[in-house]
Amino acid sequence: SGPAAGAPLDGATLFRAKGCAACHTGPDTTPAARVGPDLSGAASWAGDRRPGMSAEEYVVESVRAPGAFISPAFRPYGGPTRAMPVLDVPDDELDALVAYLLVE
Repeated sequence: SGPAAGAPLDGATLFRAKGCAACHTGPDTTPAARVGPDLSGAASWAGDRRPGMSAEEYVVESVRAPGAFISPAFRPYGGPTRAMPVLDVPDDELDALVAYLLVE
């Protein structure tokens, strides 16, 4: 069963459920495989990653079009450089993930 109608979505739960926590360190997670960049502390660097993009815009693009920009923090540990899958994340879930990742 999902959240009650109108209940806010929990970004931390979504980060795990969507599989993000399998490859990325998050604000309160450690990945099973250190494949993706560390996303903890994103509020301190996401707004500076791409000129002209806010932190929110950067995180949204990273989820919706992960191949559009390869993070300088990405270290491919023997894997492909475009390993981030395109996830099926509806807008409300994406908003919750962005809020979770950009918590200070």
